[in-house]
Amino acid sequence: MGSEFDPLTLILLIVAVVVIFKLRSVLGERTGHEQPPQEKSAFDKVKKEQADAGSTRPNDNVIPLPGQTRSMPTREDVVNIGMRSDLPGLTEIAQADRSFDAGTFVSGGRVAYEMIVTAFASGNRGVLQGLLSQTVFENFDSVISGRETRGETVEMEFIGLDQSEIVSAKLVGSKAVITVEFDSSFTQSIKNEDGQVIDGDPITVRKVRDIWTFERDLATQDPNWRVVATESGS
Repeated sequence: MGSEFDPLTLILLIVAVVVIFKLRSVLGERTGHEQPPQEKSAFDKVKKEQADAGSTRPNDNVIPLPGQTRSMPTREDVVNIGMRSDLPGLTEIAQADRSFDAGTFVSGGRVAYEMIVTAFASGNRGVLQGLLSQTVFENFDSVISGRETRGETVEMEFIGLDQSEIVSAKLVGSKAVITVEFDSSFTQSIKNEDGQVIDGDPITVRKVRDIWTFERDLATQDPNWRVVATESGS
């Protein structure tokens, strides 16, 4: 027994095909070759927090257009943001990388500093590897391994950063190199395997000055700054 042709069914089928085609053209389809997301650095976290805060401003109705960039930075744009007054290297870096912002860098550097000193105290190698150059990481790792061999543990409470200031900046080829002076406060003590304090004081707050140098290759897609040198300040 034959069935009658239903024109409504044909129309619905055509509509369904058109809808599916439109969705695929708008949303695209996964090919298996998408780039994996870049790991976020401490500096990226600061940028996101600033962007989120900016999006809540009641009078901020400006939507950036695709391809829109900020104007070429001048020396006046980069002074007086947690740095010494005469740092022409910052202008060179900002001109080579339009996404660079000195204020954001200082904020990100403060986050990175706390992450590194607390990770060093707890022996968290994973955090350190993402923020230190290979040479600096190996130096930190050697100290951590020595503590582990002796059965020592570090108890530390990070109180905060009293000050952070860019003291030098330069562009070496495609590499941006920025040195920051950090003044921090924390308590720290080292215990032996029996739990006895053998160094430091878990109560007394220490004032420490560190001078760290950060580096980033502007010619690569890697957004992360890494610490390439550390020293103690006076």
